[in-house]
Amino acid sequence: MQAVRQAQAAAVTSLLERSAQQWRQTAGSRVREPVLFLLMLEAQDAVESLQEGTGWQIEYPRDV
Repeated sequence: MQAVRQAQAAAVTSLLERSAQQWRQTAGSRVREPVLFLLMLEAQDAVESLQEGTGWQIEYPRDV
């Protein structure tokens, strides 16, 4: 629940609006447990995968 509060306090509309480094700076000393920060990064990765897709459908058309 604290990870959700952290995202709300950041006043963003998407977890993708900030990089991992920016989330780390935003969290600062407010994150008491590293697990919460890792949860934020995992959620950000999941949202990014949903947005961009995964697997061969995405990798195949890319340039080498």
